[in-house]
Amino acid sequence: MNKEIFLFYLAGMFDNCGKLSLKKDGRTKKSVYPEVILRSKKEDFLIRVKEAYGGTLRKNKNSYVLILTHKKAKNLLNDLKDFSILKKREIEIVHQIFSKQFSGKLEEKRRKKLIEEFLSLVQPSERKSKNKQWSVKSLLEE
Repeated sequence: MNKEIFLFYLAGMFDNCGKLSLKKDGRTKKSVYPEVILRSKKEDFLIRVKEAYGGTLRKNKNSYVLILTHKKAKNLLNDLKDFSILKKREIEIVHQIFSKQFSGKLEEKRRKKLIEEFLSLVQPSERKSKNKQWSVKSLLEE
């Protein structure tokens, strides 16, 4: 399959049934990383995505789930930014968050503002955190 066709198909799948979120890093407790989750009833396309970008492929009761985090998620989002339609703004914000190193108090404010904007775009059902300790929102409250 041509790479451009593959990316169009992947972007459509991501826009339809993919999830993009920011997770709080448990080691530093101050930084975040991107997480991309793709779900499909069929395993074959997710295997191709895993071969191209990496990640963890799991089988649930009725579907398959591919989870990409950190650099793997950034690489996937970097390729999807020109092809995605519905989640284009979310991808752009994540790209801005991770495109520059944050240093100093002004950069910390800019990062928090970008995270707030990202959270405002995410569906309310996707914003719920079971454990406040790991919630990205808790970074904004500090």
